[in-house]
Amino acid sequence: MAAAFVQSIEFTGSNVASSTALLNGVAAGNFLALGYGALYDTGNGNVASTDDKNGTYEVTVAPTTQAGGGGDNNAFLHYKENVLAGNTTATIDTGTGNQFIAGAFAEFSGIALTGSLDRQTSESVANGVDATPATGTTADTTQADEIAIAVCCVLDTVGFDASLGIDTPATVGYSNIGVEQDSSTFQGYAMDYKILAAIGGQSAAWGTLDGNYLNIGKIATFKAVAAPGANAPTERSASRFRLADLLTRSYGGLRARLTPGAKGWWKTASGVMVPA
Repeated sequence: MAAAFVQSIEFTGSNVASSTALLNGVAAGNFLALGYGALYDTGNGNVASTDDKNGTYEVTVAPTTQAGGGGDNNAFLHYKENVLAGNTTATIDTGTGNQFIAGAFAEFSGIALTGSLDRQTSESVANGVDATPATGTTADTTQADEIAIAVCCVLDTVGFDASLGIDTPATVGYSNIGVEQDSSTFQGYAMDYKILAAIGGQSAAWGTLDGNYLNIGKIATFKAVAAPGANAPTERSASRFRLADLLTRSYGGLRARLTPGAKGWWKTASGVMVPA
């Protein structure tokens, strides 16, 4: 079963202690992801998010924090598997006030109910180094059917550019979930996803910014749930057999010469029906 995007909503906060985002009508068993860029008080790190139905989210390993703009900056990707149904409000809190943040809250279907996280990697550079936000490349995925989710965080720490120039969607094959180009009021970010169909390393990049701004990229891949019966043997209808089709099988230590009976059953020479 291929993974699929369902819905999303963006959120922003300027000089706030926390931010919230609401998704309506989330389906039971689906997968929720929070991707965001944040400038926050120094030392508060990769704090987990929560929602009002499913509790604390899992935290992917964050890229190296980059200082600038009066605090620390990072790109975050938090997720929750096998969620409960209903309207769901997520809360994003770095632990103190003075947070500048922008991100998206997204729902996906078809993701493994447990152990979905497969591969992840990240890159980060300080202000003035380069203008090409990217994630780096993961190790090869362990299966073909997965989804890649990528997040970048961008900040002009000098002029606080209101038009950062983040390309969306990211690298070929991605679809954009959300973007904020204004680092004068919020925090620059983009969140993108790609449905995978082949094993391989994954990466994302967001073009060339308007300047050599602080930028951080993060990517993680998540396994799709196995299709029902994907590895089960194909069932043959009895109507497809010829009278000449005979099978010798053993039941209770006895050998019986069998012919096709009703669907899923065989008939012995004495007329006894046994399961195929």
